[in-house]
Amino acid sequence: MNRIRLRTKIEVVIVLNFLIMVAIVSVTSLTRTITDSGDTIETMIRNTKGNIWDPTSGNLQAAINDIGSQGGTIWIGSSITLSSEIKIENSINNIVIDFQGNFVTLSSSTTSFINLTNASHVTVRNLIIKPHEDSTVSIIKLYIGSSGGSTSYNTFSNIHYKNQGSYDLSQWGLRKWSQHNFTLIEMKLNGPGEINENTFIRITAEGPDRGMYFNQPVNAGWINGTYVDSVYLDQYRECIRFNHYTGNRSFNYNRFCNIKTQTCVFTEYGIIDISGFGNHFDHILMWDWYACGPAYSNTGIREYSITSDADSTYMQLHAYSELASGGVTNNGKNTMVISLGKIKIGG
Repeated sequence: MNRIRLRTKIEVVIVLNFLIMVAIVSVTSLTRTITDSGDTIETMIRNTKGNIWDPTSGNLQAAINDIGSQGGTIWIGSSITLSSEIKIENSINNIVIDFQGNFVTLSSSTTSFINLTNASHVTVRNLIIKPHEDSTVSIIKLYIGSSGGSTSYNTFSNIHYKNQGSYDLSQWGLRKWSQHNFTLIEMKLNGPGEINENTFIRITAEGPDRGMYFNQPVNAGWINGTYVDSVYLDQYRECIRFNHYTGNRSFNYNRFCNIKTQTCVFTEYGIIDISGFGNHFDHILMWDWYACGPAYSNTGIREYSITSDADSTYMQLHAYSELASGGVTNNGKNTMVISLGKIKIGG
């Protein structure tokens, strides 16, 4: 009798182990299995749920959706090409996406990198973005739609935008990027809601059209408390533009630190149409304004401008030119501009 019991126990254990193995294979087969010694998990897309995928555009979105509202981390172990933008929206929050220094190539001129809509506490870090050479879109988008919501407390760090156009000589013998039509970062209010307390740190780019765009085409919403630090643009048309709904102070207490830029023959504006209350610009350096403007002429240039809908703007500039159409145009209230340690406007 004892022998029967022992044999029965052994058989039960074997069956249970078999069922466990089948269950494991079933789970991994939904994503990816490792096939040989050169096929390691570190080269795949993986997340904190333990699932792995081949490094493709659709699989990256699948890894994000797999985490869902519970939050977690996604690691991308290889360079990847995106045929459509990454979307993080509505209930998907508390996610970290770490590209571990890999390239992200955008496959077409209309392909963006990422769109956050009503998403918060998302971190994206450690990547080199290669926009299509004919790109005309915003690469990173933070958005509020007509139904409203909040896209806040997100962080983007250690990101480099690598221009895919050629680096040519202009007709005046100055070097320039032949393709420069994309925007790095756009925050857009298209309805009631807030895009608040987002952070952008250690961002570099080659030849964008625009570095950052605060965009409010409707009379609703707020973009407050943005923190930008350690940004370098190697040529650009505009560094930062504020497009506010007239009469609405919707961009408040945003802070920009250590912004460094190289102007060029197609540069037109530095920081343009500042609006809102208490926006702070600290250690801003934009050099070679002499090389800017149509036909290398210094004409039509506006380095810094402050609108009548601005109050208590603070700017600490390393320098600015005294061009008749450049320098600082101040139509705001309680503005203070300090350059090279001296108060130029305010007191």
